[in-house]
Amino acid sequence: MTLDQLTAFAVCDDHESQERVWFEEGQRNPQSIRRALTRSLVTAAIAALASSALRLTKKPAEPITRDLFDEEAAYFADSLLLDRLVLEKLRAESEAIRREGWSFVEVQLN
Repeated sequence: MTLDQLTAFAVCDDHESQERVWFEEGQRNPQSIRRALTRSLVTAAIAALASSALRLTKKPAEPITRDLFDEEAAYFADSLLLDRLVLEKLRAESEAIRREGWSFVEVQLN
């Protein structure tokens, strides 16, 4: 195992997932390992849309998973919470638009 592969595995602390990726995934390059271990996570770039709403939840633990060896890589671990936060934020914004006089405003996640 190379150092690059080891650093890719550091993105996840679930030993079973790490073993599954090592033994069952066909590709063993660092990018494929990292992608396989973060497949179910939402990138923090998308999660940043809900950052202000996240502060409003006052949750003690931040649901962001960070890559130990890549300061710019981060993932939002709870996609259901992210969806809820984004919807709350969009609904609040839609009310402001409705007050401008628009007769129809619809909020939905695609």
